[in-house]
Amino acid sequence: MSSNEESLSIPEGGGVYLSGEYVKTKGIDKVKIVEPKPRMQNFDDGDKVQVNIAFVGQQEGDPNTWTLNNTTARALKAWFGTDKPSAWLNKVVPIEVSKTQKGYAIYADSTRFDKIEQPESKSQEVLL
Repeated sequence: MSSNEESLSIPEGGGVYLSGEYVKTKGIDKVKIVEPKPRMQNFDDGDKVQVNIAFVGQQEGDPNTWTLNNTTARALKAWFGTDKPSAWLNKVVPIEVSKTQKGYAIYADSTRFDKIEQPESKSQEVLL
């Protein structure tokens, strides 16, 4: 190895995007949708909803963006009664991971949705 070789800059956290592997490893069971409002993003396999999230124990450098699969996006639309992004802000979403052929996928946990208390406050606090 050359002495002038640069080291790899590998971040300590999980990167910007929430992954199923990260959720499983960290034991995250719910997230809160925070600003900016949910938005549509174009990917090679189609348009998907992206939300910025907060979770208990989140630190600087930890994931803060969740790209929803269509199953979860439809579930949130049904739970919140709308696809209007502002109605999703500050909502707490119970999540679970499921093993797929590509790794772990994150899904909204419909069995726990009615058991999650939604915050009265519109603040960005992470109090989950």
